[in-house]
Amino acid sequence: MVNKNLVWLRNDLRIKDNPALFKSQQNGKTSVVFITTIGQWEKHNASNASLGLRFDVLKNLAKSLGELGIEFKIIESDLFENIPQTLKSYCTANKVTNVWFNLETPFDENKRDQAVIKQLNGHGITVHAEPYDMLVSQPVFNLSAKPFKVFTAYYNKWLDMLQNQNNSIFAKPSKQGDAIDNTCETLENHQYDYRKDIWPCDIDQIENRLISFCEAKIDRYNEDRDFPNKPGTSVLSPYLAMGMLGPRYCLDIIQKTYKKAPKNAMKTWQKDAWLRELAWRDFYSCLLYTSPSPRDRQKSRM
Repeated sequence: MVNKNLVWLRNDLRIKDNPALFKSQQNGKTSVVFITTIGQWEKHNASNASLGLRFDVLKNLAKSLGELGIEFKIIESDLFENIPQTLKSYCTANKVTNVWFNLETPFDENKRDQAVIKQLNGHGITVHAEPYDMLVSQPVFNLSAKPFKVFTAYYNKWLDMLQNQNNSIFAKPSKQGDAIDNTCETLENHQYDYRKDIWPCDIDQIENRLISFCEAKIDRYNEDRDFPNKPGTSVLSPYLAMGMLGPRYCLDIIQKTYKKAPKNAMKTWQKDAWLRELAWRDFYSCLLYTSPSPRDRQKSRM
């Protein structure tokens, strides 16, 4: 049987440094879907700015994938709880044999993913759930094989693991056919107001913002970030939250920045303050999947 691969994008809205997309294409011809869940996003109090940026990024992704000959579809499913059946029906109708996605750590997202895995596997569809989209996706535990409760201890172990793993960027997908038109009426129908002058949706602009921050501000980040009158922050949080920037790509730009530094520079990339902020993101994500229920989370705060 010929493999028919489907990548399900969520909060990993990028084609470069996307493990699921890269590995899917290594397995054969690939198509991509994104499932809108307007009701769920409302439950999560998603802002119009967040939704506007998301849908504009999706339009750009549809175009970029189309240029590579990769089909991109939007599926509508109001709530996470509806997704297992919705995705199973789509896969059955389109004779999909393999589904690929990157796992997510939040409670509702984790519950959704486990339900999808059970549903698809139960109908003969192979699921490839790639590790959490973090710099260090493996559990970072103390000597007692338990989660760290203090960030500093976590960070020391995290940094050691980071330096001893493969941090190579996953390449963008190869062209797999003639260009196709992925224009989608659903995307065109979703319009939300937000400050496009502050939050561009073009990936080249987003990557240039990261590079410019690292080259011009990263060495002063620790000193300038707490002063509102200084543009000392990266202004990249939305792009990290929605996965428009991959963690390995961010690390790569940090490392390249320090390689360009003078030979007598006192700091190394391992001591960078912004890298430490990326570690905080991993730390919170780690807490989410090591405390899987709201009750457990409440206990951990007591």
